[in-house]
Amino acid sequence: VMADDQLITPGELQLNPEGEENMPINLREVREHAEARAIIRAMSYVGGNVSKAADLLGVSRPTLYDLVNKYGLK
Repeated sequence: VMADDQLITPGELQLNPEGEENMPINLREVREHAEARAIIRAMSYVGGNVSKAADLLGVSRPTLYDLVNKYGLK
C-alpha cells in the first residue's frame, strides 16, 4: 500500500465507505459474500473451467459445484 503521508486513508486502500451500508455485518454473511466473490473471480480467471477454478480455490470439484449451487451462481 502506498500513501502520500504516514497516515493511510480509505482512498489509498481503495475502500468505498459510502457503499458500506450495503455490506453485511453478520460474520456468516460476510464469509458467504467473500466466498461467492472468490468463486466468481476464480471462474472468470479460468474462463469457466470448473476443475481449474476448484484447484485455484483449493477445493474439490464437487465442493465447488455445491458452492455454486448454494450461492445461485451460474
